[in-house]
Amino acid sequence: MNIQEIKETLTRVSFADSNLNMGWEWDIRVSKIYDDNGTTLEKGYVIRTTFMRPDILTGEIDKGYGRWMYIPENITTDGLVKTAWVCAELIVKHELMEAFLYDNKKIFDPHKSLKDLQHNATDVKKVVVDPDKVIKSEPILVKEGSTKSSEEVFHKQNVGNHIQEIKGFLDVTYKKVNIRNENVKRYAAKMFIIDLHLAKNGLTFSDSNGAILESLTGPEYTLSKLKEILDKYELLGLENSDDPGLINEIIIESGYTEVNKHITKNENDLNIWKYINPKNSSRYILHSETNKFISMVNKNNDIIGTVEDGEYNYDNVKKLLSGTK
Repeated sequence: MNIQEIKETLTRVSFADSNLNMGWEWDIRVSKIYDDNGTTLEKGYVIRTTFMRPDILTGEIDKGYGRWMYIPENITTDGLVKTAWVCAELIVKHELMEAFLYDNKKIFDPHKSLKDLQHNATDVKKVVVDPDKVIKSEPILVKEGSTKSSEEVFHKQNVGNHIQEIKGFLDVTYKKVNIRNENVKRYAAKMFIIDLHLAKNGLTFSDSNGAILESLTGPEYTLSKLKEILDKYELLGLENSDDPGLINEIIIESGYTEVNKHITKNENDLNIWKYINPKNSSRYILHSETNKFISMVNKNNDIIGTVEDGEYNYDNVKKLLSGTK
């Protein structure tokens, strides 16, 4: 299947009028599976569902995102629709765990990390099992900690999830910047810098001169609070426009089909992917995901347009493919 066929199939998935009609929509992206040497083993796509629900902290109705699920390029309609079911089923279970309360407390909180669950679990004494006997282990009681505010407890129990949510959001939304600090992930958002401090469980938002404008720590360290900051500076909703996966989507949506991979004979051995348009044999596309450039070539193998370096982004590639650049 290609992206257009997947989109058309997913438009046929609907939900009857009920409390489960949650404004479902679908996201689709090109994906590949590589081996340790960077060779493509399999080509396909990832899909996820989006839906409308009350935000966990603000209570405002906002869009939620499900987990990406991989589907191979040769997936059948049956396989695609059943994968779409799994995407929706995960969301329904997740939201039910959010909403189910006992004494007004969330007892099946899906946002708890493994460390949170281990903290509240009962340790089991290790024993050597005699094959001729049944030995019961004795539980070791976990002592209760000091009393803290409900907000502090809530944050501590969910901080692992907050880290993953924030990092996942930043990874697919903004361009990563390489720095020599394994405990800090840096992202560029227009003229601003976002530093995700993994060791300290915090985040700083700075201008181009390095001056810290905002910071998130403690109970404030949540994806919801980060989005408030991004919205304040009119940055919310931006996409990582030079993501090779996004560029692949544009190529395919423009009518091109990947036909093969050609290894150039230079010292870098660049992986360059070739795309043809069955409806237009007068030109084809060469795309390097690693070095981020895309070229349009005519039937005489002359390059008639290239987007590379700082121009490699969604808008410029779209202009190249449409012949306006």
